[in-house]
Amino acid sequence: MERNSFTFYASYWDAAKKLKRINDRLSLIEAICEYALNGKEIAMTDAAAKMFATLKPTLDYERRSAADIRRSTEYKEWRNAVFRRDDYTCQRCGSRGVKVNAHHIKPFAYYHDLRTDVDNGITLCVACHKAVHHGT
Repeated sequence: MERNSFTFYASYWDAAKKLKRINDRLSLIEAICEYALNGKEIAMTDAAAKMFATLKPTLDYERRSAADIRRSTEYKEWRNAVFRRDDYTCQRCGSRGVKVNAHHIKPFAYYHDLRTDVDNGITLCVACHKAVHHGT
């Protein structure tokens, strides 16, 4: 499952700082980001691979946790409530009759208590949803 964001914990940075060579640090940080966002393990230096192995359980937990929440009944009800309130209309461009997404105004990853708050949701068409995440 591809994600748009993840929490980069201080422990990840602490682990990277333990690696003396800048190439090892960069390799580890790239591996963390690729795995957290796309679920893919990439080639890395030997030192980075050893450190990554210690961080992988935390990364796996975070990926499963986000996926489990999105599959929950409460989350599905939140999504449908946002769509109904917005009359299945993109609130950015006004499109109707197109595929829509329920977007979290305050990010899902950072505002755990607002994940299923209807007031923290907005209906966006796919194109507008991508544009919002890419800052355009």
